[in-house]
Amino acid sequence: MAGNSPINEIIGHLFNAGGKKIRPTLVFLSASFQPYDRESLIDTAAAVELIHMASLIHDDIIDTAAQRRGQETINHKWNNLTAVLTGDFLFATAFNRLTVTGNYPVLLLLCQSIQQMCEGEINQARQTFNYHQSEFDYFKNIYQKTACLFAASCQAGAITACLPKEQITAMEQFGLYLGYAYQIIDDLLDLIGDPQELGKPTGSDLKQGILTLPVLRCLKDSCYGGKLRHTLDRRQISPSELKQFLQNLLHSDAIPYTLECLALMLHRAGAAIGALPFGTTRFQVSQLAERLLAGPILQIQKSLTETKGLALPNYFTSWIHHQEPATVAAGTVPVATVAAWLL
Repeated sequence: MAGNSPINEIIGHLFNAGGKKIRPTLVFLSASFQPYDRESLIDTAAAVELIHMASLIHDDIIDTAAQRRGQETINHKWNNLTAVLTGDFLFATAFNRLTVTGNYPVLLLLCQSIQQMCEGEINQARQTFNYHQSEFDYFKNIYQKTACLFAASCQAGAITACLPKEQITAMEQFGLYLGYAYQIIDDLLDLIGDPQELGKPTGSDLKQGILTLPVLRCLKDSCYGGKLRHTLDRRQISPSELKQFLQNLLHSDAIPYTLECLALMLHRAGAAIGALPFGTTRFQVSQLAERLLAGPILQIQKSLTETKGLALPNYFTSWIHHQEPATVAAGTVPVATVAAWLL
């Protein structure tokens, strides 16, 4: 990307937006259980982040988004053509780095992840406003959209560092369930979070016809499901209908049920950490999970306190207060009753 070609200006704009860099961090942490070739790992981490960035650019085109991370999207600042080609350029750059370094196992892994991500977006688009979809459909969709790249990031780092097979599997499982948890939290906050903290209006996904886990659960409610189905049949939701649905959501069992599913994903992520060799790196892996989820979990707690006057149970707050998830997983996690406090 040397020289003064237009792509340099666009790439510079992208990198100025910042971001958490979760996926490349997972790559480095996954490799850190034994000595590794730094240059090879940098190429792997860079490829993972480029793929993630390319997917966000294409998402912004699909969503006609004007902003991401507080600055203009490429499709808004330039145009859709430029955005599509920039995303393609980033994909090609990622593939080039892995090909040049001969990291073919990771190249294959990431190509498969991209296939999953594309299929997930297509399936989501076809399922909009479809209240006949199941929870299985939901979990398949968030696997394809989010969890598969989390898992692949962990696998990519472990494979590049030539870790033993059992450690590669443990890190893949950690990334998988961390990705599930990350998306479930995001979907819950879309419905109950503070719009100022989220940077978008409450209920944005539902207004687009994207039915997340809390919505699917509410559809089963004998009191509120029928009215919601009637609204979804019209394939549009008015502001007053959205406001009423959000109130109904708080009176149904949808939020505690969603928290129960979240607890299960956190438990499984913790169990995966527990299968890793004890030591500094395992502790750093658990710390990454805590840092990633602490803020969003606190947002959930704040929203529930303000709307229902309740606090989250100890299992969730343990992730905030730096208790190693492996320690939590070793004990008894009340998966079936973890959210009963809210009812």
